[in-house]
Amino acid sequence: MKTSFVFLFAFLFFIVGWYFFRSNSENQPTRNTLPPNIILIYADDVDCESLFTTWPKQDPNDIRFPEIKRLAQNGMVFSNFHVTTPICGPSRASLLSGQYAHRNQVRVNDPAIRSANGFSGGYRAFNSDSELGTWMRQAGYHTTWVGKYLHEGFSPREEKKETWKSIAPKGWDDFFSLTGGNYQPFGRVGTGISGFTKIQDQYRTDYEADLISELLQDELAISAKPFFLCWAPFAAHLPFDESNMAHPRHSELFANEEPSGLVNKGLFRSSADQPEEVQNLATSTTEQHPEWSASHRNRLRTIQALDEGLTKIMQTLESSGKSKNTIVIFTSDHGFCSGQFNHYGKRLPIDRVTKVPFIAYGSGVPRGQQCDQLLANIDIAPTLLALAGGPEPPGIDGVSFADLLQGDNTSIGRDAIIIENWDRAWCLDRFVDFTYTSLRDKNYIYTEWASGSHALYDVQTDPEQVDNLYPNLSPEEQQTWAKKLRELRADNASEPPLISNLFIYPPEYKNSKTLAGNFFPIEFSGVVESDCGIQSLELEIFSERIQKYWDGKSWTSKPTTLPARLGLPGGNISKWQAELDTSGIAFDKNERMNRRDAVVNVIAVDQRGEVTRWNNALEFKLKITDPETWFDKIPEFNKQGGSLLLTGRAADNFDLASVKIMVFNPTNNRFWDPEKKGWSEKRVLGTAELKKYSHPDQPGDWASWQFEYDGPLDMKLFIQPRAYDAEGHFDGSPPYELLNREPSLERD
Repeated sequence: MKTSFVFLFAFLFFIVGWYFFRSNSENQPTRNTLPPNIILIYADDVDCESLFTTWPKQDPNDIRFPEIKRLAQNGMVFSNFHVTTPICGPSRASLLSGQYAHRNQVRVNDPAIRSANGFSGGYRAFNSDSELGTWMRQAGYHTTWVGKYLHEGFSPREEKKETWKSIAPKGWDDFFSLTGGNYQPFGRVGTGISGFTKIQDQYRTDYEADLISELLQDELAISAKPFFLCWAPFAAHLPFDESNMAHPRHSELFANEEPSGLVNKGLFRSSADQPEEVQNLATSTTEQHPEWSASHRNRLRTIQALDEGLTKIMQTLESSGKSKNTIVIFTSDHGFCSGQFNHYGKRLPIDRVTKVPFIAYGSGVPRGQQCDQLLANIDIAPTLLALAGGPEPPGIDGVSFADLLQGDNTSIGRDAIIIENWDRAWCLDRFVDFTYTSLRDKNYIYTEWASGSHALYDVQTDPEQVDNLYPNLSPEEQQTWAKKLRELRADNASEPPLISNLFIYPPEYKNSKTLAGNFFPIEFSGVVESDCGIQSLELEIFSERIQKYWDGKSWTSKPTTLPARLGLPGGNISKWQAELDTSGIAFDKNERMNRRDAVVNVIAVDQRGEVTRWNNALEFKLKITDPETWFDKIPEFNKQGGSLLLTGRAADNFDLASVKIMVFNPTNNRFWDPEKKGWSEKRVLGTAELKKYSHPDQPGDWASWQFEYDGPLDMKLFIQPRAYDAEGHFDGSPPYELLNREPSLERD
């Protein structure tokens, strides 16, 4: 009897326990003891407002796109997720390395262009042999990359006999890189092909989704290893040619959508207490608004294609039987301004640009929850490695939030991140310098601009960052914020100072005929960077001809230096500037022009006393330098006939006179004569239409140009622009091969 009672009690206990377990499990995520498969969707330029329709609220029920909405409603939304450098290449490098850009050295997209301020960047600067793909492979995963990778330098160099295979990152078992600045056509390199393939007849996002579905059906479905798949679609990036940005099936969608920055234009005007750089943003007019609105709608249409591709991928994943042990993450490389602050683009240290969607769904992820802990893209690598059970490599700046993804809402032990940028960008009719360092905590963002401007915003009460609180702070409060930023940066790195230069002749030197009797100060300028703050920067000016140093008044045999002016003394990133007065003091007015020369060595000292000496940083002679030119928009070959419009930009330190265009036919070795409308044996240069512009921040002459080629288009052509100055000096960009070369880089 007693035994029966015990048995009955145990049976009832089991039934009750099973009931509560089943009831509770219906509201809990599926867990698995095996390492999860991981799919990371790393979209391009997808801002929070484009996804959620509202700003700054991130309610899953407000998401425009059905598949992403389903994942968010049944997963977790992280509503305070940021990127640490809000521009394409550096953001991707930070994702892959788990490091800030000042640590992994990918500060800019392309270090070769003037707007990069002389800083490092591009694929060549990135250590692709030790990054997220490599680490996930070491953790036992099959790794796959599909989509956009990194920027400048991700193409083989003929002089080094490189191939696509030789430069591909080593950490990916399957590597399918889609290249080019358009949604159609585009290029593909990587696994399964020997070189470069141009794909003409498919929409880029559809192609990527189909490719991933095939992988999930075949290779990844039967693999004994867990898989890590990163899909980096081009959406919602603006292409070179916006006419084919949206797929035709989506051409009528979102017809009435307007970015909120244009609806409430008065909110985003630059006020007097805004930093200099924000005030320098070109004031938009009603002429830009229709164009911005049209681009905004096209961006939404590209996300719709992404969402449909994600639907296909999720259906394939479910049919493969691996969905129960897979985590799917959706995020973006940075946000986007759609008219706010009179700006259309990225780079700005504001939440609309740095804050991105982050949605997680799947194995072990709580359903229907939100988390507002401060997180960043540098946290993705250590988080995925923690989920995979792999060791965290040394030198990572990010922090794992794997526990948050698995339902443990404890703090990750960090209350602030660094947001930083180094380059300049063209904004409507001028260059704006976006060189800054910011400290972002949960409630505030504090920014130090390299020019010396400051900003502090309360992002809780002022989400649009209109009210700059910094001018009203006491000196002690200002120092407190500066100290917080300096300490956070110094905690994450300890490199010696880094120096760049932007040496430009002053506009007073108009031509060599007047140089003999007229002398003006020559300006040296650049940017200097330090983890713990810059103490000083000095110039050592040395004449190799007379073997003496300039002390500011005369030439002396004793080594001496001259102090440069710092835009932000003590800051992490500061502009610097110095002048050499040549008005009959440094050089005798009767001395020949080609003998007035010197070498400038630059010496930077940080707050710890660390010294960086850059020998031969600048070499100058008082003579005219050659102008330069480049394509602004890659020309596209039109097999249907008609003319071809070539566009580009040109620059010169003094007087830009003209841009000439050479069109060469290698088949018959002839040059196109635009006046005679025929081929010529002699070299003929057509004249481009030139439109000059200028800005105090960008000395010299700058211009946009266009040239209409109306000759035959059924052949291979080489096209070369050449810029001329007023004295006849010229320089040209390398000839562009029109038929057989696909651009490998997106515009930033």
